[in-house]
Amino acid sequence: MVSTKRARAVVLAVVVLFSLSSCLPWKKKPKEEAKKEELRWAWSRPRRTTPRSPVTYTRRPYAAAPKAQPQQVTAAAVQAPKPAPIYLGRLKYKVVVLDFTEGEGTSEFKGIGKTAAERLRAMLAESGACVVMDREMIKGLAPLDDPDGLWKLWRALGVHGVIKGKIREAMVGEEKGGALALVGVEASLWSTETGQVVKGAYGQNPLYLSRTQGPARRLKALEKALKYALEEVRDGLLLGLGQMEWSTSVASVEGNVVYLNAGRRSGLKIGELLDVFAPGRQIRNPLTGAVIGRAPGERKAVVRVEEFFGLDASKAVLLEGAGVAPGDMAKPKKKVRGRS
Repeated sequence: MVSTKRARAVVLAVVVLFSLSSCLPWKKKPKEEAKKEELRWAWSRPRRTTPRSPVTYTRRPYAAAPKAQPQQVTAAAVQAPKPAPIYLGRLKYKVVVLDFTEGEGTSEFKGIGKTAAERLRAMLAESGACVVMDREMIKGLAPLDDPDGLWKLWRALGVHGVIKGKIREAMVGEEKGGALALVGVEASLWSTETGQVVKGAYGQNPLYLSRTQGPARRLKALEKALKYALEEVRDGLLLGLGQMEWSTSVASVEGNVVYLNAGRRSGLKIGELLDVFAPGRQIRNPLTGAVIGRAPGERKAVVRVEEFFGLDASKAVLLEGAGVAPGDMAKPKKKVRGRS
């Protein structure tokens, strides 16, 4: 009995000593003071030099977000804005577009070369920089595969350039119920004055711009791909035309009346003055032998445009000079500074 009381007394004494030791000042700090100390050290860190990104939530914090509807991505949404049409000036260039040849990778699509040439003709005409000649007008006139034939085309009709092209590749594939097409087109602009290539152009469509669905999706995808590829080719060819000097040729002469192979469609104006030159000789690069142009021939006369006729021709009268002949070169008269 005595031992039991003694044991209780010992336990009570241990509890009292433990309670007193927890209240001593050199013991562990209370939780509140420890929390303040932690916060003090946290705020003493250097602040961020870059702004924090806004907080985003996958769902609304207080209400269920409505189910997102899938968005249809169209070609118009992803296509970059198109630049303004290339404007080369008031006077337009006459061009002939030959039917495109078809490469080995296009055997599945017979006739795509002719279709490409037709669409390019329309694009060049819509650009406002060209007068596209009808193929029937030059049929049998001169061979267009040599410099002499190209020069004859300029002297007879005032054509500035001949465009030849090729369909390099054409492919159509299926994807998730839709169709994708890839078309590659190359073309070159040949100068009738020098018989040399002035500009080469290549166009290929981005795949996403040809994506189509529904009936006849393969044909629609191919048509869209060809359209975008030809737009790149058109822009390159127009840049090439901008490097060429504008002129026209004399079609015929009757007394003091001179008929020119350019008229309203080419951008001439009634009352406009033109200098007439004899065709100059070809100038070749002494190192490469390539024709770089024709030197200005003898200045023969000055003519004034009186009226337009036909599809794109004009009647001019001789103001000064003589000896004008068919095939001579006519250029707009340059204004001398200080004179009106």
